[in-house]
Amino acid sequence: MFLIVVLGGLCAGLRVDVQPLWSRNLGERIESMRMVEREIFIVKGNNSITLMTTTGRVRWSKTFESRVTAIALDRQFLGVSLDNGELLLLDHEGNRVWSNKTESYVGYNDAFLISENRLYVGDMKGFYYVFDANGTLLAKSQTDAYILSVDRIGDKTLVVSDKGVYAVEGELLVKRIAADNYVRAAHVDADLSAFASDRGELVAFNASGDILWNESVSGTVGRVYSAPDGVVAGTKEDDVYVVNADGNRRWSTKIGGSVTYAFLNKDYVIASSLNNTVYALNWRGRALWVNYERLPVTALEENNQALVYGTAEGVVRYYVLTPKSAEQLYIVSALIGIIMLAGLVLVVKHWRIRGGGR
Repeated sequence: MFLIVVLGGLCAGLRVDVQPLWSRNLGERIESMRMVEREIFIVKGNNSITLMTTTGRVRWSKTFESRVTAIALDRQFLGVSLDNGELLLLDHEGNRVWSNKTESYVGYNDAFLISENRLYVGDMKGFYYVFDANGTLLAKSQTDAYILSVDRIGDKTLVVSDKGVYAVEGELLVKRIAADNYVRAAHVDADLSAFASDRGELVAFNASGDILWNESVSGTVGRVYSAPDGVVAGTKEDDVYVVNADGNRRWSTKIGGSVTYAFLNKDYVIASSLNNTVYALNWRGRALWVNYERLPVTALEENNQALVYGTAEGVVRYYVLTPKSAEQLYIVSALIGIIMLAGLVLVVKHWRIRGGGR
């Protein structure tokens, strides 16, 4: 009977920790990270960048005189923005290719892009820049607020500021969408892009900057991620919302803390919160696994194959994301259910035998 009670408790609140492929402690708070192919570039302790491989090996670390505010990445180069306005382009060995100065610093990784041997930059004074691979300034213009996101979609460039969405036409920025209030989070994707205002307005738009749909959510959205299948939004109040690509809300759930990161692909919705926890949810909103940390998760990077995150105490964990993880959880659940059923049958038989003996 005790076995049944224990297993029943496990099933009632089943939350499984998934072991990472590897973990490393870099000794300083992880501020941000970027991942490309088999390399992970990690900003730690404000002014240091470490390159790790996806096998967990540290290749090099480099310290700067000023705070690192954002990094950009492609297969060949690493862009670095410092809070003194200096802009650097490095190779993947950490060697300087060129440096330049901008009006301000880049405040968001998503406002910093390397694409087709050009560096696209959006800074905290609202200036938008394009540099070539030699550091030559090709374009410069200004929006009406600081820039959260810059991205290329085909031959188009979209810029999201604190007040709306701009399309780059020639060397000019043309405002396409004015936000209902201040934009607090944005993500630009080739298939579906989205931003959220601090009044709970969630807006999806296409590569031309045309609005596709609006959705209202409760609370202040701090994180937005868009993909072909839909949009996930996380609020500072602890809600996660998932909206289909057509604008119909699929589900919402609370995860017990202000949402710090959110991501989705065809198998998972990944979210982390200020309660030191990382969640993997399925497309029905059910928790597949939950990982607890000693201190808050301060940086997270992902793609369709892998998830890597860092904590305030400098721990970095790397996971492989496959549907197998979900399958393993369901197998565990099924086994527990079978064991519970077998235990129940044994108890009933035992009770009947004892009853027949009287």
